[in-house]
Order: sequence, then structure tokens, then C-alpha cells
Amino acid sequence: MSSIFGILNKQGKGVQPDLIEKIMEAISYWESDDSGTWKSNNIALGCRLLHTTSQSMHEMLPYFHKESDCCITADARIDYREELAEKLGFDRHVVKDLPDSILILSTYLEWGRDCVRHLYGDFAFAIWDGRTDELFCARDHFGCRPFYYFETGDFLAFSSDMKGLMALPGFSSKLDELFIVDSLTTIFPEKDRTAFKDLYRLRPAHRLTINRNGQVKIDKYWDLEIKPEYSRLGEEEAAAGLRDRFREAVRHRCRSAFPVGIELSGGIDTSSIACMAVKLVGKETRLAAFSHTLTEKQKAHYFPFEDEAGYAEIIAGECNIADHFRIDGEKNDGSLTALTDYLSLLPVPVGQMYGIFSDLLYNKAREQGVRVLLSGFGGDEGVTSFAEGFFEELIYLRKFRILIKHLGLKIRLNGIRYGKTIIRLFFAGWFPRVRNIMKIIHSNYDGRRERFKSFAVDPGIVKKYRLRKRYFRKVGLPDDHSVRRRQYKGIMHDQIPDRLEESWFNAQIRKIDYRYPFLDVKLLEFYYSLPSVLKYHHGFGRYIFRRSMEGIITDDICWRDDKTVAIIPNFVYRLIKDIQGYGEIIEEGKRNNSFHYIEYDKLSENLATLIKLNQEKADCNPGTFFNAAAVLILQKWQREGRIDIGIMC
Repeated sequence: MSSIFGILNKQGKGVQPDLIEKIMEAISYWESDDSGTWKSNNIALGCRLLHTTSQSMHEMLPYFHKESDCCITADARIDYREELAEKLGFDRHVVKDLPDSILILSTYLEWGRDCVRHLYGDFAFAIWDGRTDELFCARDHFGCRPFYYFETGDFLAFSSDMKGLMALPGFSSKLDELFIVDSLTTIFPEKDRTAFKDLYRLRPAHRLTINRNGQVKIDKYWDLEIKPEYSRLGEEEAAAGLRDRFREAVRHRCRSAFPVGIELSGGIDTSSIACMAVKLVGKETRLAAFSHTLTEKQKAHYFPFEDEAGYAEIIAGECNIADHFRIDGEKNDGSLTALTDYLSLLPVPVGQMYGIFSDLLYNKAREQGVRVLLSGFGGDEGVTSFAEGFFEELIYLRKFRILIKHLGLKIRLNGIRYGKTIIRLFFAGWFPRVRNIMKIIHSNYDGRRERFKSFAVDPGIVKKYRLRKRYFRKVGLPDDHSVRRRQYKGIMHDQIPDRLEESWFNAQIRKIDYRYPFLDVKLLEFYYSLPSVLKYHHGFGRYIFRRSMEGIITDDICWRDDKTVAIIPNFVYRLIKDIQGYGEIIEEGKRNNSFHYIEYDKLSENLATLIKLNQEKADCNPGTFFNAAAVLILQKWQREGRIDIGIMC
């Protein structure tokens, strides 16, 4: 992961050196391995580079190609390099040592703006084409690499790091109040929105071009679609094809000149990554596993759920991963330190907290020299989803014989009531109009109603933004009668790039490059195209992926049908360590704020609820509590003059 930026003066004037210096200084909060800038007439590009692969060790960015008069800056890891080299007519021995940025530029010189249709991996890049005086930028398919931009009358500036743009004159620090409100109610921002009104994200799978006249064009270059050649595969072909593509997804993401880390939870996603990685990396690459766990003391006194440490131990043992580190937070600071450390670096409201509260894991990984960290994120939304909507799909297609067969298996495995299930599925799948009416009626009784009641949002804000209506519209009930359609919505949801960006920032501070095998485009296209009957079969969701992993991971994990709720199980323990601090933040805001986003008494109730031993009865979403606490901290800092982000206080 590297930080890139660029400034284009739309009036044709030279870029002032002090602007370049301001961005470079703003993104120097992390220890890069190298840095560089390039300037020509009205364009300037820059990069703070992190070395992760052997090819990046001698990469110089920005890179100017004199013959073509083109310059590139990139935060990128390009996969399927051998395949791309063949398309470009490159010798495989030559491409072996080529930096990823040179491959991207070569692809651009061959296909122009369509180069992105030939690129796989994680990337955000910009190319200045001196032949046409055009700036071409692109972002990868799912947004693993961030890309932000804003315009003034004089220039367009972009960066993979929001902090760089916030340092520029002309940047408006006026917060988008609706963004703040959404963060308090688990509504994820649209893929082009940020916390600031005039700062935008380039959507995943989009490209941006600005021509010599200053005209900006943004368009989409890819979408997740069915590949007909995969939709008619049988079980054995599908399992073998999925295994092969998963192997390639992991192999490409293990390319590293440093030790490779794995977030190992014990679930099927991370377990399959660990077992596959062990088979693929050479002896020269050290693997280390890192697991969020609980101590026996925490299990007994602070948290009602079980963690998956036992399963993680099994996988680490079977894979002979000697370096398996357990992160329990017992001897570390509480969560308030992690939250304030993050906000001091990037003082904006937050929607997701995974990266913030993975700080202990990242720190341990950095201690071990790890620069590449493999994550199972994206599995649940795609390749390892439980094939939700399968029964509704059978009803809709009137495949009653198949339905009865699978319902019988489900009833025997899970003990559900046959009649109740038939009635629900009948209305859900066969009569969409009735289904929609039932959905409206049911909205008063589904889990969203209780969740909304738990949100600690000031009543005035709720009324101003008609928040209840907005929440029920944005956080809808699943109503598609197609497994594929539900999977599409899951993997293309606004949550995905939001989580990726938050994790990118928190990992980069520790010089760690996050990589996501389950977000491999070729893997997802293959799985997405498979028939639903292979995704749910014999009473099991994730069926075809489980089949593909037979012989690779132990059956006890491959075919387990349970899953713990907490991704970071020790967050309650870390919260309890700081209960007094959080209480003081709430009281301070209640006492001193003139503008109120938060309903303080409700937030205090939520704090008390979260620390109850019987957490299972709690209606409060932990994430929304921390999001509200973040808003109060930012309001306090704004009042005290520590920050100036325009937040009302």
C-alpha cells in the first residue's frame, strides 16, 4: 500500500511547489520506504511508496516514460502477471522483475483507457499522457485501494489518502451533516460520497479522465455478470474449477518479499486461506497467523459468546504454522485509546470500526516483520455466502419437487417447522405483490424496528432528516427471489469499499498491505455464474465451496454449520477498561455542546447495555455506540480548537 497524489491545473498554469510540499507533508504520518514527485507544466504527481513485493524493491514512482511522454503514479498490486505479459507480447523472464506500475503503463500504452479491462488485482493509479494532455485515473473492481478527488475553479486534485487533500488550499472542510447522521445509524454512504461535501470518491470499477479543456469524464468499466460457460457446470467440474481459481487467488496475494500474515478466525474463510497459502508459498516465505481471541477470564466474566480460538488452533496445527499469535487485549490499552489515536490522524466521522479495533493485531504483525496480511473479508458476501434466497427461488420458479427434497433435508438438520416454512416461502417467492405488502406490514415487527429504537440520535436530527423513513428505505429486508441477485447486492454493497478504505488506512500506518483472496474477480465471476443448486445442496449453504475445499481443510471446519457473532470478540473487554472515559465523554458533550447530534441519555443506556454480562439480550449495536462516541470526541476537539473540520458543536 502506497500513498499517491496528483494536482492538475485546469488553467494550464504551472503547479506551485508549495502545493506539492503540503500534500507530501500531510501524508508523511506513516513511515514510507521511498518517496518522489514529478512535475511538468500544469501537472504534478507524487507517491510515498511501501515496498511489499520483490518487484517493488526497485520501483521508482512517479515513473516517467520518455518515449511516450507519459508518467504514472500508482498504489497497485497487479495479479495474473504472466497472462498479461503474454497479451502484451512480453518475455516471461522479463516480466518477472517488472514493477506493477510499469505493467500498468505498458497496458495503457497498448489499449489506452481500455487498459483497465485487462487488469486484475488491487489498484488506484493515475497516468499523465503528455501526447494528449490528458489525465487518466482508475480504481480497482471492488475498491481495495482508495481514490479521492476534489475540484476548484483552478485545479483538480486527487489522492489515495484523504489527509493529503485536506491539506490543500481551496479544500472545503464543510462536513456533510447527513454523512454524520448516517454513521450513527449504520447507513453506509454511497460509493462516491465522503464525510466532506466537496470531496468525492472514485467509485470502484470506475475510471476518470480529464482532458486538456478541463472536462471530466467518469464511467464504469466492469460489472459482475454471469459467464454462460460456467452456468451449466456439474458438481465435480464446479468444485474443481472453484478450487483452481481459489488457489490462484491466494497465490497471487502471497507474492511478497516479506513475511506473510493471515487473519485466522477459525471459520471456513480464513481457514481455507491459511491451508491454501501453506501449500503455495516457498520455504523462503515465512507465514504467521494472528487470531482475535478471549482469555478464559474474559469468557467467564466479561463476554457471553465463545470465540473461535479452538478452530484456529486446529488449523494452525494442521498447517504447521508455528508462529500463531493470539490477540486478547488483556495487557493492552482499552478501545478509547485506539479510537482517539485514529481520530487524531483522520478527524472525520467513522462508519466502520474493524480496522480501528484491529490495532493490536496490526501492531503484533508489524513486530513480526509482516507486510502482507491476508483477510477473509468478502467471503460471506460472495463465494462463501450461505445462498440466502434459495428456497424463495425454487418457489418462484415452481420447482416444487426440488423444493420438497431440500426442505426435508433442512428440517432434519435444523428442526424447523415444515408448515410455517412452506407458508412463508409461498408468499415470499410466488406472490411478489403480496410479498411487498407483507414486507411493509412486517417492517413494524422485524429487527430493524428494535435497532432503530436503540440509536442514540437526537430527536431533532431524526425529524430533520426523516431518519426513520430513510433508515427503513436504506436498510431493506432481503426481498429478491434469486440467489444470484442477493449475492450481487451483497458483494456490490456500499459497505464493501467503506470497510476496505477504513482497513487500508489503519493497516498502512503499520506498513501493512491488506489483501483479500475472496475479492478476486475471476474467482467471483466463476462462483457467481454457478447454478444455485450447487450453492445450496444437501441441507448446506456454501455447499460447492465446501466441496472444493475437501482434502485441503479438515472436515470438522469444512462442514461446520455454526459461526460466532463477534469478529473481534475482545472488544467488550476493551470497552470495559474505558467505561469511565466513555461516560465522561458523554457527560462532557451533554454539558458543553450547543449543537446536538446525540441523545445523551440513550447513549448512556447503550453503554450500560453493552457491558452487561448477558450481552445476548442487548439491542444496542456496538458499532453505533463507538460511532456516536467518535462524533462527541470530534465535537469536543472542534470546540477546543484542536481540529477544524466544520463539525457543529
